[in-house]
Amino acid sequence: MFSASIAHRASTRVAVLLAVLLSACGSEAGPSNAATSESGASLRVVTDLVALYEFSEGSGDTVFDTSGVPPALNLEMEDSSAVTWTIGGLSIDSATTISSGGAATKIIDAAKSSEEVTIEAWISSSDLSQNGPARIVSVSSSPTKRNVTLGQGVYRKGGDRFEVRLRSTATSDNGTPSTQTPQGSLTSGLHHVVYTRSAGGQTRVFIDGVVESESAAGGSL
Repeated sequence: MFSASIAHRASTRVAVLLAVLLSACGSEAGPSNAATSESGASLRVVTDLVALYEFSEGSGDTVFDTSGVPPALNLEMEDSSAVTWTIGGLSIDSATTISSGGAATKIIDAAKSSEEVTIEAWISSSDLSQNGPARIVSVSSSPTKRNVTLGQGVYRKGGDRFEVRLRSTATSDNGTPSTQTPQGSLTSGLHHVVYTRSAGGQTRVFIDGVVESESAAGGSL
């Protein structure tokens, strides 16, 4: 069963998650379909949303899917003592899993139908040495079988970067070869991270609005 999860890997520690969304779009030009504030600053992708987690609950053991796309894919905390609710966010203080109780069918079906995917998150890491990758957002059934994972760090190559693994007919069950940002591209503090995969197989990772990595994940999803 391929379930959706946040902070899945045992060593993952993320200081703050402000929002996470998954979309069935992934244009060649990147996240140009984002909402904007009055100042013109990009807020988040709004087109073809499939799942959205805004972390606005403030308490409790559930992170609700607020996308409005049925069925809701809510996430349950494995250990609520490992996290702290913040104003408009969630601090993950020690290793834990926050995952859906069932398969992430609506995400999987939407990605396979469009051959596109976008993962967008606002995150601040408290440990720039963790790698593996340390899973931040994942649709996976095990540590080695995944549909897509946004993670921190590259195995044995440092944790100050992002790695995205996407499974297709041209990549392995573990989503390799992957898309990786350069060493040093992840720093302390809050970052807006967007991964896109277009129907043509073009992949990009944006950090704070800047393209940090471009690659390809061909084949079909």
